[in-house]
Amino acid sequence: IPGRLGYAVAAALTTIDYAWPQVEIRADEGAARLVTLNMLFACNGEYCGGGMHVGRGARLDDGLLLLVEAAGVRRARTVIQWPRLYDGRLEDIRGVRITTARRVQVRPVTETKDRSGRAAAEADVMVDCDGEICGRLPATYSVVPNALTVCAP
Repeated sequence: IPGRLGYAVAAALTTIDYAWPQVEIRADEGAARLVTLNMLFACNGEYCGGGMHVGRGARLDDGLLLLVEAAGVRRARTVIQWPRLYDGRLEDIRGVRITTARRVQVRPVTETKDRSGRAAAEADVMVDCDGEICGRLPATYSVVPNALTVCAP
């Protein structure tokens, strides 16, 4: 299935049966927050994945990431609100938080404990970069200012 429809179908199927993980999110030097994460976008531009307009207001040249986080949103609401991924109005959804940061750390919350009560395993949470699985948490996102030189006529 091509383009936008392909992303929409994949997201709908994922929404139905994906076990939303508990993660710890730390932006810059702020306090870590524990959330049940539906999705997190670390945007340096406004658009991603087949035309999703999730980073409305993000700028390529300001050295900041626009963080778009949805946490604790029920499955039915996620499906109903899906079109807002494309129209740039995610902030209208209860449970969506939009902030900016220079650096963001996301780590899975420990899921199991050994007999002594110490952490034994972390939740296995995949990381997606513009539609492609690129690894697993923990992850750190940051912007490297002026890292690219662009030449144009």
